[in-house]
Amino acid sequence: MATESTVLRFTGSFGIALCVVMAMLWFSLEISGFNERQQRREIEVHEVSVLTEDRRRDFRELLGEGQIGPSPMLAPLAEIAPLDLSRGVRGIVQLEVLVDPSGAVTDVRVIDASPAGVYEAQAIAEIGTRRYEPEYIDGRAMPTRRLEIVDFTVRSASED
Repeated sequence: MATESTVLRFTGSFGIALCVVMAMLWFSLEISGFNERQQRREIEVHEVSVLTEDRRRDFRELLGEGQIGPSPMLAPLAEIAPLDLSRGVRGIVQLEVLVDPSGAVTDVRVIDASPAGVYEAQAIAEIGTRRYEPEYIDGRAMPTRRLEIVDFTVRSASED
Protein backbone atom coordinates (compact mmCIF):
# COMPACT_ATOMS: atom_id res chain seq x y z
CA MET A 1 0.00 0.00 0.00
CA ALA A 2 2.81 2.38 0.75
CA THR A 3 4.23 1.73 -2.65
CA GLU A 4 0.88 2.38 -4.32
CA SER A 5 0.58 5.76 -2.64
CA THR A 6 4.17 6.62 -3.63
CA VAL A 7 3.45 5.69 -7.23
CA LEU A 8 0.26 7.77 -7.22
CA ARG A 9 2.06 10.77 -5.73
CA PHE A 10 4.89 10.42 -8.26
CA THR A 11 2.44 10.09 -11.16
CA GLY A 12 0.41 13.10 -9.99
CA SER A 13 3.53 15.24 -9.52
CA PHE A 14 4.87 14.16 -12.91
CA GLY A 15 1.53 15.03 -14.56
CA ILE A 16 1.42 18.47 -12.95
CA ALA A 17 5.06 19.17 -13.88
CA LEU A 18 4.37 18.07 -17.46
CA CYS A 19 1.36 20.42 -17.69
CA VAL A 20 3.42 23.34 -16.33
CA VAL A 21 6.26 22.70 -18.81
CA MET A 22 3.82 22.41 -21.73
CA ALA A 23 2.06 25.65 -20.71
CA MET A 24 5.43 27.43 -20.47
CA LEU A 25 6.44 26.12 -23.91
CA TRP A 26 3.14 27.19 -25.48
CA PHE A 27 3.38 30.64 -23.84
CA SER A 28 6.97 31.16 -25.06
CA LEU A 29 5.94 30.18 -28.61
CA GLU A 30 3.07 32.68 -28.48
CA ILE A 31 5.34 35.48 -27.29
CA SER A 32 8.06 34.77 -29.87
CA GLY A 33 5.55 34.68 -32.72
CA PHE A 34 6.23 31.11 -33.85
CA ASN A 35 2.71 30.03 -33.04
CA GLU A 36 0.93 32.77 -35.02
CA ARG A 37 -1.76 31.71 -37.38
CA GLN A 38 -1.34 32.83 -40.95
CA GLN A 39 -3.35 35.99 -41.44
CA ARG A 40 -4.46 37.26 -44.77
CA ARG A 41 -2.73 40.54 -45.46
CA GLU A 42 -3.84 43.27 -47.77
CA ILE A 43 -1.37 44.27 -50.45
CA GLU A 44 -0.06 47.78 -49.92
CA VAL A 45 0.29 49.85 -53.07
CA HIS A 46 2.80 52.69 -53.11
CA GLU A 47 3.00 55.32 -55.80
CA VAL A 48 6.24 55.22 -57.75
CA SER A 49 7.63 58.01 -59.87
CA VAL A 50 10.77 58.34 -61.95
CA LEU A 51 13.48 60.58 -60.48
CA THR A 52 14.64 63.54 -62.50
CA GLU A 53 18.34 63.71 -63.36
CA ASP A 54 18.80 66.58 -60.87
CA ARG A 55 17.30 64.49 -58.02
CA ARG A 56 19.46 61.52 -59.00
CA ARG A 57 22.57 63.73 -58.85
CA ASP A 58 21.48 65.03 -55.44
CA PHE A 59 21.06 61.48 -54.14
CA ARG A 60 24.43 60.41 -55.56
CA GLU A 61 26.09 63.32 -53.77
CA LEU A 62 24.34 62.47 -50.49
CA LEU A 63 25.45 58.85 -50.76
CA GLY A 64 29.01 59.85 -51.61
CA GLU A 65 29.06 58.11 -54.98
CA GLY A 66 31.73 59.38 -57.29
CA GLN A 67 34.10 60.15 -54.45
CA ILE A 68 37.16 57.99 -54.63
CA GLY A 69 39.71 57.49 -51.92
CA PRO A 70 40.00 58.24 -48.25
CA SER A 71 38.94 61.39 -46.42
CA PRO A 72 41.53 64.14 -46.03
CA MET A 73 43.41 64.77 -42.82
CA LEU A 74 42.94 68.18 -41.24
CA ALA A 75 44.97 70.66 -43.29
CA PRO A 76 46.34 73.97 -42.07
CA LEU A 77 44.43 77.00 -43.26
CA ALA A 78 45.87 78.27 -46.52
CA GLU A 79 46.56 81.93 -47.14
CA ILE A 80 43.96 83.08 -49.64
CA ALA A 81 44.17 86.37 -51.49
CA PRO A 82 41.38 88.89 -50.78
CA LEU A 83 38.31 88.43 -52.93
CA ASP A 84 36.69 91.03 -55.12
CA LEU A 85 33.29 91.19 -53.40
CA SER A 86 31.76 93.12 -56.27
CA ARG A 87 31.86 89.94 -58.38
CA GLY A 88 29.96 87.73 -55.89
CA VAL A 89 30.14 86.59 -52.31
CA ARG A 90 29.48 82.86 -52.67
CA GLY A 91 31.03 80.24 -54.89
CA ILE A 92 31.62 76.54 -55.29
CA VAL A 93 34.54 74.90 -57.08
CA GLN A 94 34.53 71.21 -57.95
CA LEU A 95 38.00 69.69 -58.35
CA GLU A 96 39.55 66.39 -59.37
CA VAL A 97 42.54 65.69 -57.12
CA LEU A 98 45.33 63.17 -57.73
CA VAL A 99 46.93 61.95 -54.49
CA ASP A 100 50.23 60.03 -54.46
CA PRO A 101 50.88 56.99 -52.22
CA SER A 102 52.39 59.20 -49.49
CA GLY A 103 49.17 61.24 -49.26
CA ALA A 104 50.47 64.38 -50.98
CA VAL A 105 48.45 66.16 -53.66
CA THR A 106 50.26 65.88 -57.01
CA ASP A 107 47.68 67.26 -59.44
CA VAL A 108 44.50 69.33 -59.21
CA ARG A 109 42.09 69.91 -62.09
CA VAL A 110 39.03 72.16 -62.03
CA ILE A 111 35.91 70.28 -63.12
CA ASP A 112 33.32 73.00 -62.52
CA ALA A 113 33.09 76.38 -60.83
CA SER A 114 30.27 78.72 -60.01
CA PRO A 115 30.74 81.60 -60.66
CA ALA A 116 33.36 80.72 -63.27
CA GLY A 117 36.70 82.51 -63.22
CA VAL A 118 36.48 83.79 -59.62
CA TYR A 119 37.46 81.18 -57.03
CA GLU A 120 39.36 78.51 -58.99
CA ALA A 121 42.90 79.68 -58.12
CA GLN A 122 42.07 79.96 -54.42
CA ALA A 123 40.45 76.50 -54.40
CA ILE A 124 43.49 74.95 -56.10
CA ALA A 125 45.79 76.64 -53.58
CA GLU A 126 43.72 75.39 -50.64
CA ILE A 127 43.48 71.80 -51.92
CA GLY A 128 47.20 71.74 -52.75
CA THR A 129 48.05 72.14 -49.04
CA ARG A 130 46.03 69.12 -47.92
CA ARG A 131 47.42 65.72 -46.97
CA TYR A 132 45.37 62.54 -47.31
CA GLU A 133 45.53 59.16 -45.67
CA PRO A 134 46.96 56.79 -48.29
CA GLU A 135 44.64 54.20 -49.81
CA TYR A 136 45.95 50.66 -49.46
CA ILE A 137 45.30 47.85 -51.90
CA ASP A 138 46.79 44.46 -51.02
CA GLY A 139 48.91 46.14 -48.35
CA ARG A 140 50.48 48.69 -50.72
CA ALA A 141 49.79 52.43 -50.73
CA MET A 142 48.36 53.42 -54.11
CA PRO A 143 47.79 56.73 -55.92
CA THR A 144 44.13 57.74 -55.92
CA ARG A 145 41.80 60.23 -57.61
CA ARG A 146 39.29 62.15 -55.52
CA LEU A 147 36.45 64.56 -56.11
CA GLU A 148 36.67 67.60 -53.82
CA ILE A 149 34.23 70.48 -53.51
CA VAL A 150 35.39 73.78 -52.05
CA ASP A 151 32.65 76.11 -50.89
CA PHE A 152 33.44 79.81 -50.56
CA THR A 153 31.15 81.94 -48.43
CA VAL A 154 32.33 85.48 -47.74
CA ARG A 155 30.67 87.56 -45.06
CA SER A 156 31.04 91.26 -44.57
CA ALA A 157 32.58 92.55 -41.34
CA SER A 158 29.13 93.63 -40.11
CA GLU A 159 27.88 89.99 -40.23
CA ASP A 160 30.56 88.72 -37.81
